[in-house]
Amino acid sequence: FYASFVHGAAISLHEDGDVATFGPAMKGLLPIILLVLVSPFAEAEMREWKTADESKTLVAEYVSSRDGKVTIRRKRDRRTFTLDLTALSDKDQEYVRQREDSPAGNDPGEAGDADGEFAKLLTGDWERAEGHGLKYRIFGARKLRKGKGPGYPLVVYLHGRGGDVMA
Repeated sequence: FYASFVHGAAISLHEDGDVATFGPAMKGLLPIILLVLVSPFAEAEMREWKTADESKTLVAEYVSSRDGKVTIRRKRDRRTFTLDLTALSDKDQEYVRQREDSPAGNDPGEAGDADGEFAKLLTGDWERAEGHGLKYRIFGARKLRKGKGPGYPLVVYLHGRGGDVMA
């Protein structure tokens, strides 16, 4: 399986002799699709966490906290750990308290109404649409959990130029 650029086509995928070529209409949507696919893996705010006695450190991102426990995700292997808040340094405990006390709108995991160009298509069901001459379906819940940075997670199902599978 490999990808190559060919005459006038955005990308041509080859696998065991089969070729699927996406034409010029795909060129406009290809960066959007790649951004949607890659954005969940974008690096979040990593920080160095220390034990209460400051003898051990761990580079990780804050995930959540509740009932005196904090969940963090290690940078190296993305493994999550849930620790007692008292097992962390005073500085880290203060950081967790600030994250808990932050206004709801600033919490990256907070659910909220979608806004922007595609908001009317985010209904909690698959919606039909067309852009740049390419038909597609889009799915997104009405209330979406916002990620770090601009945008929302969603699913886009693209259709080729051939058969119309919009039915």
